[in-house]
Amino acid sequence: MLFKCALMGAALDDDVTEKLAPAQAAGDTAQMKQILREIAPEAAPSASSTATANAGAVINVVSGRMGGGSPAPAAGSGRSGGDYKPDAFYVNGVMSYGHSKYDETTRLAGMKSDYRADTFAAQAMAGYAFNDIFTPEAGVRYTSVRQKSYTNALGARLASKTSDTLTWVAGVKAAKTFRKDSLTLTPDAKLALTYDAHRSGQSRTVTLANGASYVADGENMNRFGIELGAGVTFKVGGNTDIGVSYEGKFKKHYTDHTALLNVKYNF
Repeated sequence: MLFKCALMGAALDDDVTEKLAPAQAAGDTAQMKQILREIAPEAAPSASSTATANAGAVINVVSGRMGGGSPAPAAGSGRSGGDYKPDAFYVNGVMSYGHSKYDETTRLAGMKSDYRADTFAAQAMAGYAFNDIFTPEAGVRYTSVRQKSYTNALGARLASKTSDTLTWVAGVKAAKTFRKDSLTLTPDAKLALTYDAHRSGQSRTVTLANGASYVADGENMNRFGIELGAGVTFKVGGNTDIGVSYEGKFKKHYTDHTALLNVKYNF
């Protein structure tokens, strides 16, 4: 941290002094330390964690449509994608791609940065439906988050970074379908335990405005995690599906909440 601040002081002395002036005048040491933390570029895993969580939420919604818990078709109608589970045992696979744009403003220093990331993800799960409600399953999930290089508000350039994560997943899903006339209602819930078997380091090269550079070491999150989910799907007639769901991911010092609205029309 001392080496980092010395480099920054040489390149960004005027800007740093301006940011620290109010806290220095008030004699607020805690606030000064917080501003220095915000000014110093870090390789924080927040962007990759958010991108990974979003990819996982989308994959969970899609995979939920392919096995264990999807509403069955009405009598006399044909089967469509996501409405079928021919056997109690199933294996499904999902791949996804996402592009994200982040706008970030630090709390005290007021520094604004924007950057982008591309996310590639894949998941393979195997499950067995013991009955019409409970389905245990287990599998593996892979995510690759590719963050673009960017320059922050104080002129420090953070190099591009690729973060790969391989995660084991095991849990249970529960769903029950209710029908009345042309309406089909399916509430569902899930609980899963996750473990990151492999993941890339969070270090990132930072180049300052004067050309000096250093490597910022980011802190990896805990490998163990818990995923909770709940939702409800409405099937109106034979063509329209509307789903509302919640995905929560929890690790030590990290919490992510995602709400999803899924609308599907079968031609």
